Amino acid sequence: MFLSARVKPALSGDPGVVAGPLTSGGVGSTLELALDKDGGAARNLALAYAFTGDTSYAAKARAYLLAWAAGNTPTTCEDCGDKWAGSYQAHGAFMFAYAYDLIYDSGVLSRADMTIVESWFRRFVDALDTYNVQLKNEWVITHPSYTLPYAWDASRSYNVYDDYVGGDRALLQQTARLAMARVIGYTSVVGDILDCSTDVLCLDSMSKSSLTPRNDGDGVSGHASPTPQVNVYKKPISGRGGTVDYMTYNTRLDAVMFEIAENSGWNAGKSATLRTRLRNAWDYLARYFGPDAEPAFAPNDTPSASACLPRFALAYREFGDSSYLAVLNSGDRSTYYEPQLLGPVTLTHSIVR
Repeated sequence: MFLSARVKPALSGDPGVVAGPLTSGGVGSTLELALDKDGGAARNLALAYAFTGDTSYAAKARAYLLAWAAGNTPTTCEDCGDKWAGSYQAHGAFMFAYAYDLIYDSGVLSRADMTIVESWFRRFVDALDTYNVQLKNEWVITHPSYTLPYAWDASRSYNVYDDYVGGDRALLQQTARLAMARVIGYTSVVGDILDCSTDVLCLDSMSKSSLTPRNDGDGVSGHASPTPQVNVYKKPISGRGGTVDYMTYNTRLDAVMFEIAENSGWNAGKSATLRTRLRNAWDYLARYFGPDAEPAFAPNDTPSASACLPRFALAYREFGDSSYLAVLNSGDRSTYYEPQLLGPVTLTHSIVR
């Protein structure tokens, strides 16, 4: 089966729950790595169930979900003091939400199971919001005109407010919160992210700062200015693409939230606005991949095809443009894995429960 390389170890493995909460932060923490590993296992098993109908996969995904729901306490900002710890937990949180939605109607979950999982999700949603509170109290949020120079070109500047509101920290936390809140019917959170115009971390505000930020462009003649992605300022990383890679990463997060929003019956005007922002961003980013790829604008910035190209699956599914398919098909498919290509298909089409 197409997922066998990832499903087999998940099927034979056991959850490695880290109880939490963390009392210190740092990327690569034991908790973050365990959440990623087991969240990915649950997601892959749930995908296997969705494609085969074999409930043994759903049952094993349930085991991962219940183990974490019963054994983990989500870490708040106050617990660890690391303002990035919410975004580090968000990867695994999203995958668990995805898995839960995929197996929801499989018949393997009892009502008691659902109560345990949904209680954990609610606590997780609230814990991640403590990082939003910290972010919204940052000095740059109350000084929205503050600018800094690009790391790779000191003659150009970007708006720091847009970096905070539309950067990966905010986007990761809100994507995970929206996914979890959506699948358990935590409607006040869904409404706040999608419709509260006074919240700087609502989807419309975040996507504006992320996809139409205030910056001095990329310096390439004929390219749009400002460049439609906040991470144009990132320091280049040879062989990994500090600028372009982060731009596709964050655009993917905007696209995931857009799909959830659209399938939640989002306001038509807001949906149309974000759709235009996404189209412009994907069109810009497509320049750097595919058969007619342009060189990256920042010195020594070599984007990673295996990391970036699968993200265009979201662009192709939304817009159906052949240029996005050409980008997808230009890479080595053996370096992709199925969840990257599929995106959050079932999650974003879930029925309000």
